[in-house]
Amino acid sequence: MTPAHDLHELKHISFDAVINILAIDNIAEVPGMLRESARLLKNGGAMHIVFNHPVIRIPANSSWGFDQKRGVQYRRLDKYMSESKVKIAMHPGLNSQSTTTFHRPLQYYFKMFQQAGFTVSNLEEWVSDKVSEPGPRQRAEDQSRKEFPLFLYLQLTK
Repeated sequence: MTPAHDLHELKHISFDAVINILAIDNIAEVPGMLRESARLLKNGGAMHIVFNHPVIRIPANSSWGFDQKRGVQYRRLDKYMSESKVKIAMHPGLNSQSTTTFHRPLQYYFKMFQQAGFTVSNLEEWVSDKVSEPGPRQRAEDQSRKEFPLFLYLQLTK
């Protein structure tokens, strides 16, 4: 398999768009991947990235909590600015493979985008449309899903 930071076999090809869905936070060599993406994009081309929202979903350093007194579900963040590398199950609960995920704060990504020659031309924060099972916490869980975006979409322009 060809690593995303070394696509030398695509010497004479250019693209209108590059798409990276739920992968950037599993790539160790982000600067190289972005440089290769920029190299392969035509001028004015776009890179589309969807990834776990780095402010809300921090592997091993964020969790859900429930405030019984107020009846609200909340998101606990134990770290944010510190970069981390965590081994996670690809399909929790199943006998499956694991992968490595990297947490990086937003400023890391924005600096890397700029260094690779990209401008962020669109940003969307996506919430979950999942509905909780009936029960005493259903309303609080459903409300928190509308308030805490789990995914971040970015459009970068070369």
